[in-house]
Formats: sequence, structure tokens, C-alpha cells
Amino acid sequence: MSLKARGTTATREFYQGLFGWEFRPDRAGGTRVRAFADGEAVADISTLTGHHRSSPAWTLYLATDAADLTADLVRHCGGTVAVGPLAADGGRRALVADPGGAVFGLCQGAARSGFAGTGAPGTPVWSELVTHQARHVTPFYQCVFGLTATHAAAGRWTVSRDGVPVAGLVEADPDRLTGRGAHWLTHFAVADLDAAVRRAHALGGRSLTPPSGGDGPRSAVLSDPGGAVFAVREDG
Repeated sequence: MSLKARGTTATREFYQGLFGWEFRPDRAGGTRVRAFADGEAVADISTLTGHHRSSPAWTLYLATDAADLTADLVRHCGGTVAVGPLAADGGRRALVADPGGAVFGLCQGAARSGFAGTGAPGTPVWSELVTHQARHVTPFYQCVFGLTATHAAAGRWTVSRDGVPVAGLVEADPDRLTGRGAHWLTHFAVADLDAAVRRAHALGGRSLTPPSGGDGPRSAVLSDPGGAVFAVREDG
């Protein structure tokens, strides 16, 4: 997981207050820092430069053994490659998008060391692709990564690799995507969802959806003070 933010100081204060994250300078130097929960790496945060046109956002990175080959597959299967693949962190990284416009990253080698998803509070536990083109983009992820989607509920699918669930897919009304478009949404674990939402508000964040659960874990979609969107999820 990677977060591009306008200012890392205010961003660090928000996530430290919400999740209890600790921060260390990244070994690559520069303005990037790495976030830790209970000693395990969970994300990295870097600064958007003043001339950068992008908005603050979280980006999900998917591991690959061959970033250049996977980038070629992205193009061949209908997606686009925006950046790279480039050498990064002792490996290779690229920024790409699926045919519906949802942006994600590719990481290879040392760059794919990953982050802890243990289910402990403050760690990433689930990701969902939110799109209005579910049936159109599903073949793309099967073509590039060998992922398959199984219908789980109205407007929802479970995405699996070799029978193991790895993500979710949500069919959203296009009106809900106005201003954001299709996107990957990462869920971070919290022990008490309602308390986490209140804490996020007190720290300057805001709610985009109220806490809800249905047949699955309760979750809520939030944005940090800079506008980067993420979700919190209460398992158990």
C-alpha cells in the first residue's frame, strides 16, 4: 500500500492518531516514510510535489515476478500503463489502470516485499475494486493475473486466485463514482468500528459512507484530511 499526500506531517499525525502507526524514514531516502503497526510494515507515505496534478490517494500494489511482462499483458488485455516499469527499491514498479480506469501498481523483486495483513488493528485486511463495469473488467484481471470472480451477493463478487479469496469486486452505480471513477478501496482493520469513525472525525477526517455490514464484516468508507479515501473494517 502506498499513499501520496500533500504534506506528510499532517498525514502522519492523522494515521498515528487513528491507527497508532509509527513512522520511520524510508531507506531509499527523500520524503517518503514507512508506516508500522506493532513493528510490521503496513504502508509507505510520500509527498505530492507542488506541480503534481494528482490528488492525494491510496494506491494498491499487486505483486508480480516480471513487471515488464505484466505491463505488456496489461496493455494486451485492454488496460493502460501510466508509469514504468521503472527500477525502484531494488526491484521494479509500474503504475497501471484496468479497462474501467481503476489505478493500481505493479511491484517486482525487492519492491514487492509487501506489507503485513495480519488482521491486527491498523493493518490492511481487504481490498475491493469499485466499478460500474464489473463484467467488463473481470476478464482483464483473469487475463493479467489469473484471478477469477465468483458472484457473492447482489452487485458483489469475490475475487480469488487458485481458489483463495484475495479481494472483492463491487458493482457501483456510475453516479456514485462521480469525481472519483472506478477505484481500488483498501480496508484497514479496527477493533471498534464506531469508535474508529468518531476518532477519524476528531482528527479531521470525514465519513463517505456510514458504518454498515450486511452479511459480512462491518465497515465504513472515510477520507483523511487531505482527501485520500480508505475504509475501516471491524472483523469478528
